Amino acid sequence: MVESRKCQVLVVGAGPGGYVAAIRAGQLGLDTVIVEADRAGGTCLIRGCIPSKALIHAAERFEALQQHSSDGGHMGLSVSGTPEVDMAAMVSWKDAIVERLNLGVKGLLKGAGAELIKGWATFKDPRHCTVDTADGPVRIEAENVIIATGSSHIDLPFMPCDEEFILSSTGALDLDKLPKTAAIVGGGYIGLELGCALAKLGTEVTVVEGLDSILAIVDKELRRPLEIWLKKHRVTIHTNALARGTEIKGKGAARKVQLSFEKGGEEHSVKVDKVLVTVGRTPNTKGWGLENMGVRMDASGRFIRIDRQCRTSVPSVYAIGDVAGEPMLAHKASAQGEMVAEIIAGHPREFDKAAIPAIIFTEPEIVSVGLTPDEAKERGEQVIVGKFPLAASGRALSIEAEKTGGFIRVTARESDHVILGIQAVGSHVAELHGEFILALEMGALLEDVADTVHAHPTMTEAFHESVLKTLGQAIHTTGGERMDQIRILRAGVVEHHVMAEAMKEMQQQRIADEIPDTLILVEHPEVVTVGPKAIREGVVVDGYPTVRTDRGGGITWHGPGQLVAYPIVKWRLEEQSIRTIIGRLEDWGIKAFADCGIGAYKDPSMQGTWVDGHKICSIGLSFLHWVSRHGMSINIQTPGTRVEDLEGCGMRAGVHTSLAQLGYTHDLEGRAIDMARIEEALLVNCEEILGRAPMQPEPWTAEVVA
Repeated sequence: MVESRKCQVLVVGAGPGGYVAAIRAGQLGLDTVIVEADRAGGTCLIRGCIPSKALIHAAERFEALQQHSSDGGHMGLSVSGTPEVDMAAMVSWKDAIVERLNLGVKGLLKGAGAELIKGWATFKDPRHCTVDTADGPVRIEAENVIIATGSSHIDLPFMPCDEEFILSSTGALDLDKLPKTAAIVGGGYIGLELGCALAKLGTEVTVVEGLDSILAIVDKELRRPLEIWLKKHRVTIHTNALARGTEIKGKGAARKVQLSFEKGGEEHSVKVDKVLVTVGRTPNTKGWGLENMGVRMDASGRFIRIDRQCRTSVPSVYAIGDVAGEPMLAHKASAQGEMVAEIIAGHPREFDKAAIPAIIFTEPEIVSVGLTPDEAKERGEQVIVGKFPLAASGRALSIEAEKTGGFIRVTARESDHVILGIQAVGSHVAELHGEFILALEMGALLEDVADTVHAHPTMTEAFHESVLKTLGQAIHTTGGERMDQIRILRAGVVEHHVMAEAMKEMQQQRIADEIPDTLILVEHPEVVTVGPKAIREGVVVDGYPTVRTDRGGGITWHGPGQLVAYPIVKWRLEEQSIRTIIGRLEDWGIKAFADCGIGAYKDPSMQGTWVDGHKICSIGLSFLHWVSRHGMSINIQTPGTRVEDLEGCGMRAGVHTSLAQLGYTHDLEGRAIDMARIEEALLVNCEEILGRAPMQPEPWTAEVVA
């Protein structure tokens, strides 16, 4: 005999949208039935958000243990022995979390009075369906229906997931053994979250992405710290690359899967232990009788069309979550589910959230709420933007959240200071999103946040500081009080002695305020400048043309393939510290390299900018009335081993080198790292680091000093 059931509310799908809708409907006294073919909690809880974040956390712990077990330890803490990964045990730990939460959801449904029926629902019309259960069919007649069927991973027809060699995200979360090598098809947030976790655990990861950049849903500035991290962890990225198929190679335990892909019109391949396919998700609209309900689809044909109350084209039928359109996020589905339950109960509600947060749990984490600066401008808004680096946060430094080059960025309308969007990138920034949401949802002005008091030391202070920066009132970062401009002169190739005389004249002009702050970009024919330190130490330079110079320091090579930046700058009172100014130039070089996907750093014992144990950027200045002369030289594509062969001032041959010699010839977007690319990166970051906005570059010749 077929069991029959009538109810006021029928929810199809017990994911984060469905179960929240059912619980809220039950709380409101509505007779509620929820149908789920799998386990309560849906994709997010069972095989998505929760299990993936558990494995990401485990990977973070493993990476930390590796640091502490390395030579000398870390933070003064050492761990003896070598950390090991037991993948099966890790998965078991993850599964225990999932099971606990699954039981919790079932308990919450029962507590709210919502009846959970396990089985597959098939609709014959908008209000009637049959659920195939283990105990036989159940016919349900509902006054209101909430469709919350969610989404599934997209399977590529030419390389379907077998969950042995070719994995979906679900299979990747159930590995019994850590793969030594893995290829990820799709450089979106799902693939990169899992890719970062695997890289931390020790897997050699390759990413194949069809678009011209990974993580295309966020802007370049937000992507940059992630790209640097991936490069540092030896994750190979192929963009503009289309997967073509797979083939199993070898026999027995030695079997591997060969992934073929096309890039630049050429065929390529990589042989790995596992291939993970993460090319997106598709709404679950097939197999349960949607065609019998008369519900209309949106213009794309993929999603069910809804209005601001999640109503479909059929009365008393609602759709929420992934099946109802982008963004396909669990918290959006939950918010919609709660709202629809209240609408059915007679409450006046609309889904009009000013801010739905998007969080990507890569390393570093990325948070976006509201509009980006570019999106705001595209809407015709005149905006002001402030960005606060986490490197200026005491709390971030104390928990090592600054290492990824993270920041918080605030966009506000220029006319009334209403906050339009907030983005953040860095370690531990996901937990800051609550403040961001409240600011946007409540229509906060910059001044509203600026007037709040944030506890010290906490990460939330960085949000407060970013707002102050947007207002031009930054406390803990430079350039906030006043943003001056700096003139940019492109000099081309100029003899060093000619430029030295020109700089002296410009320095006098700047002292007299006859010219603005000026940055000269130049390339010199080969010469070694010999500073006072080298003269005192009796340094002899053989085999190179030389010239004495009055800047600080020892010897510096100049020549082809080296970009030299000379700031003729009148440093403000609050900036007048030689160490501070040199540090700012070092930071400038580091940030420019970061733009190109190169991880650079400072050496506490020696000024300049370093990459992979080699000095790439040399800095030497002289001052008169706190107007600087001379500057920094960046070795990009220097000839032969001319730089490397030079010794002097306590530095052995080979310490100085160029980016090209280290293999940094192209950035993460495939662009050549040349003079033009580094110049562009310097100018892009000039305002943030030097506190002076670059003017439009103009040509300069030796005949034109001012």
